Amino acid sequence: MSVEASVTITGNLLDAGISDLWAKSVSQKHARILQRIGAHHIINAETDAGKRVGHLVAGNYLDYIEIDGPYNVVKIHTPLYAVGRNIEDVQVHDKYGVTVVGIKAPRQGIPVRFQGTDHASQR
Repeated sequence: MSVEASVTITGNLLDAGISDLWAKSVSQKHARILQRIGAHHIINAETDAGKRVGHLVAGNYLDYIEIDGPYNVVKIHTPLYAVGRNIEDVQVHDKYGVTVVGIKAPRQGIPVRFQGTDHASQR
């Protein structure tokens, strides 16, 4: 699909009142145009894949996913300084600004149980 057709279709869908529109761009210039006319989410698979590969090759990452803005999900091996230590004692958030969203335990490990809070969801 051409850039012109993409922009025209995106504009028409926005005029029709689509409230959550995803559009695919073929370049940064195309992405800027889609953003200016009001597309809510813009995907550029080639650029996103290039960034991901760059992080995987240059970093110590097993996997890397960019979520939104400054937020990323990164899969790494446990750093040596953390091996055998309690996650609270390692203080990754205080020291590095990192939030741990998951820990993969060995299959024979202790099952992890969620604890309720005042904000627990009913869904």
